[in-house]
Amino acid sequence: MVLKLSTASVEQASSKSAPLLLLGDLTPSVLHDWRESCEAYCYNIKDLKPEDYVKKIAYGMRDPHLCDWYRAKRTAINVMSLEEYIKEMSARFLRPGWEDDHHDTLLLVTQGDNTFWDWANHIQSENTTLLDTHRHLSDDDIRKHLNTHMHPETKLLCKDEKANQVTKFEDWLEKVCVLDERCQAEECRLLRVLQRSRFANKPLSHTATSSTISHTPSRSTSSAPTKRPILPKLTDDEKALLNKYHGCYKCRRFNANHTSSSCPNGFPNTKTYKTLMEADAMCGPRPTAGPKPTAVAAIIGDVPEDIIAAIVMPSAVLDDEEPDTDECVPLSLRLLHFPCTIGGPAIEAPIPITAMLDHGSGMMLISESLTQRLGLWRFRLPTPRCVHLAMDSEGASDSCISLSECVKISVSSLDQCWRSRVVRAVVMPGLCCDLLCGLTFQSWNHLVIDAEKPSAVDQTCGYDLLNPMPASRSVPRTHAPQANVRSNVDMTAERVKPFDVISAVRDRIDTLTLHEQLSALDAEFKTTFADLFPDDIPHVTRLPTNVYHRIRLKDPNKLIAGRQYSCPKKYRDAWHTLLHQHFDAG
Repeated sequence: MVLKLSTASVEQASSKSAPLLLLGDLTPSVLHDWRESCEAYCYNIKDLKPEDYVKKIAYGMRDPHLCDWYRAKRTAINVMSLEEYIKEMSARFLRPGWEDDHHDTLLLVTQGDNTFWDWANHIQSENTTLLDTHRHLSDDDIRKHLNTHMHPETKLLCKDEKANQVTKFEDWLEKVCVLDERCQAEECRLLRVLQRSRFANKPLSHTATSSTISHTPSRSTSSAPTKRPILPKLTDDEKALLNKYHGCYKCRRFNANHTSSSCPNGFPNTKTYKTLMEADAMCGPRPTAGPKPTAVAAIIGDVPEDIIAAIVMPSAVLDDEEPDTDECVPLSLRLLHFPCTIGGPAIEAPIPITAMLDHGSGMMLISESLTQRLGLWRFRLPTPRCVHLAMDSEGASDSCISLSECVKISVSSLDQCWRSRVVRAVVMPGLCCDLLCGLTFQSWNHLVIDAEKPSAVDQTCGYDLLNPMPASRSVPRTHAPQANVRSNVDMTAERVKPFDVISAVRDRIDTLTLHEQLSALDAEFKTTFADLFPDDIPHVTRLPTNVYHRIRLKDPNKLIAGRQYSCPKKYRDAWHTLLHQHFDAG
């Protein structure tokens, strides 16, 4: 059973009331709050000397561990100053080397999705915990950290505006905050422009209508609606004829040179429609060769080589040379999600995530949020990569995203039977998943992707990432004959030493000797202090009545300030009568 205490906390109603350090695990942040509360309380008490600060606030510790420590060393702790008292608590109850851990964790925090103002305030607030330690960051150190890990767009704008020439830290911080707000406003404007361009370029869908519908007026003079005739369903013989003579399932014409998804004619007239015959196909027009399908590719530009992300053949789903059937290719398939675990410096144990295998991406991508959660070290790319959105060129002219940082990661399967090699993943803000494993990950780990099964098999070991095999159960063995079992047990069992009678007798003699010595000491102790162990306790009437208990006061000349409490006027007379009745009764 693992016992984990909750974190301690500090309570203080006001600066004039004594602070309380409640039960829990003491952390550097809690100890810093305790110090600030104690200083505020002691400074607001009049005529309180600095050497009495610790004596005044020590009884506010409510943790039993801290109380025992104070009782054991009360005399030495009371003469300490407040700074010495806090240092003694830090050395006694905090983990050794906590300054280094807190310093390293603080330097791993980047701006991420936060504003520069919130991020800078968080860094400065956490830095106060390292006060009076060798790991405390100066203003220059904080400025270097903020300047290194801010957003690339903000950093570029600071360079153009020459913000680094400002020498005073507070002025530099204020100027960078203004520039960061300008970057955020520009980013919001670009997102609105991109959203408007998407809606503007979206084509409107029109419903195709048949041009062969007869407009013969109805003979009935009644205004009741008539039931529309239904087009009969294609039979197997009609489908065979349409497949043989390259017909269309929608307009039901032979040698149509198009498919039902792109039919410009619409459905035939239900009143004039007749069953298809092979003679109709022989009298129909000859097939003509249509245009060849063209490939459309979404690429990642601004790099030495074009990285192809995805290739789409718009008109290659139903080719002219293949039969047109009712069975259509599904619009989408299940994505290749790979459940795995990943670790980092900021977490104690690996956490489970869901990665996506994408053999249409040329590189491996990791989300900004997962990078911050794991606390991974970031590396600068030699050349920033510019990524375009997968859409038409008109709508994506202003949608370039610059990627300039990468991390080194390695993932493992949930059953810990497979572990990947260390690969570099590019940090991408706003990624749709935690981890996108592209061709670099698949090639480096010798993966073979089969989208039909689906499966992702490592060629070196045969492990399937998408379909892990369950743990094999041990097959029960048949029992061997009794003689063989006895011999096997004798051969494999540990040899036990025989019972040592002499050692047992020696231990029993030592036990009796010790018991006899303790009995003698008990009798000697009672004889020495016989006056404190009477045979019978005297009756209460025979006890002395002049002295009950003696209390030694620390300062007998100290005046105790009385406290007066307000009383409502309507209760004063009743309370006055009640109090006098109690006084008269003794």
